[in-house]
Amino acid sequence: MRKAFIILGIILLVFILSALIGLVLVEGQANEYSSYETELIERGTLTTVVEADGIVQSNQSAILFWKIPGEVAEVLVKTGDRVTEGDILARLKSDSLPAYIVAAQAEQISAERALDDLLISTRYQAEALKAVNDAQLALDDALHPEIIQAETLVNLAKAQEALKLAEHNYQVVTAPTTQAEINAAYSNLLLAEDKIAKTEAAIEDANNKDLRAVANSGVLEEADIENMRSDIKEILKKLEFLLIQNRVAYQKSLETYNNLLLPTDPVDIAEAESELAFATANLDDAQRQWERVKDGYSSAEIAVLEAELNDAIREYERVKDGPDPDDITELEARITAAKAAIAQQNIVAPFDGTITRVFTQDHDIVNLGTIAIQLDDISILSIIASISEVDVNRIYIGDDVILSFEAIPAYEYLGKVSEIPSVGTRYLGTTNFRIKVEIVDPDDRIKSGMTASAQIVVDELDDVIKIPGRAIRSLNDQLVLYKLIEKGRYQLPSLGLGEESNPENRSFLGMHETIRYEIQPVTITLGTTSGAYSEILAGDVLPGDVIILNPLDQE
Repeated sequence: MRKAFIILGIILLVFILSALIGLVLVEGQANEYSSYETELIERGTLTTVVEADGIVQSNQSAILFWKIPGEVAEVLVKTGDRVTEGDILARLKSDSLPAYIVAAQAEQISAERALDDLLISTRYQAEALKAVNDAQLALDDALHPEIIQAETLVNLAKAQEALKLAEHNYQVVTAPTTQAEINAAYSNLLLAEDKIAKTEAAIEDANNKDLRAVANSGVLEEADIENMRSDIKEILKKLEFLLIQNRVAYQKSLETYNNLLLPTDPVDIAEAESELAFATANLDDAQRQWERVKDGYSSAEIAVLEAELNDAIREYERVKDGPDPDDITELEARITAAKAAIAQQNIVAPFDGTITRVFTQDHDIVNLGTIAIQLDDISILSIIASISEVDVNRIYIGDDVILSFEAIPAYEYLGKVSEIPSVGTRYLGTTNFRIKVEIVDPDDRIKSGMTASAQIVVDELDDVIKIPGRAIRSLNDQLVLYKLIEKGRYQLPSLGLGEESNPENRSFLGMHETIRYEIQPVTITLGTTSGAYSEILAGDVLPGDVIILNPLDQE
């Protein structure tokens, strides 16, 4: 019996020692692997991006400056105002404009009137036809000189008579008044005064005629007396009309008499001299015309008249069907040039946009090239990013872009590639391409000029085995992963209370399963790489495998 207890004790001791040795081994192995970082291999989507930095810019931007010197009359906008293409933003005072601008205003008016005449009237056709008729008549006169000779002689005779009359009038006006003329004028005045007195006396006699006494005498009947009254009234009317005529004649005689007593009026002398000079010049012209035609026209003069007729006919043919397109083009060009010159007095919006800066103000004195206003179209914001020549052919118009800004932390925006240049820029031995990315969902926080980081999505691979790049190592000129391989499972006693707090107080509470691992290098072939992850094309790695991220860091 004692021997049996001894054997049982030995077996129990061996068991306890084995358990303790296994526990030490498991704890040692656990301590060995606890220093490694691991990750579970999975299938998923691998997004390939090209990264670049860029600057935000507006869709259009323009610095507007004054094109002529002058004084600013009024600035019509302020920062933040929305304007439309063609709006006047600021203007110069009209009295401060250069002389050539004022001349351009007159040129515009003149050219516009000429164009209106050319387009809406028939005056040019009528003038051209009249020129043809005049040239034809002149040629006919040259070919038949007897007609023009007769007309010229008549005109010469009329001019001579007109000169004689003008000379007579001039002599009358400038000749001194004689005493006989004064006496004759005074006599006429007295005669006119006497006629008035006699007419007034006749009117008084007619008014004083007593017809009632005649009626009371019984000599005439009442009807005869009534007829006499009617006759007297008729006589009075005639006498009153005669009195008016005599008074008018008296006024004329009085004016003539008074004029003779006055010195000659300088205005009358000037008029007489003018008439005399005109008559003299008209006679000289008629004399020259007669000298020219009295012997007929020479062959040279007829040739000139024929040439003038042909020119007039060609001009009429040119305008008879309407204005010449070249004339219209010329006038329109003059109007356009004038308007362009006049427009320089204003700052005008070249496109729809927002006023972002105002550099000028009322009453400023400005010169050619003085900056006035900055205008930006911020309805569309874009990023201009520089891409290496290595990546440019991986990018296409319409590719999605993830945008982030240092000024707007923890927030991302969506963009689209909108332009890819065909020509790159070479600098310090490297060629880059400045692509344009349109921001799809901008807000007020994004400002023109901000720096942006762009991640351009160039590829998306679905359902691929992807591994973190930090787990890849090189071994014997090959790429490898270090995989954690299970080598076996063991049943070991479990420790009880005090396991975590104090290892010395651990107690055995039954058995538990323990897994033994080893680290194994696996050769791999990589596919697409994107950021922190790469695609595995070949290698003994499957979803669910555990790989070590820092296999050599603990060596």
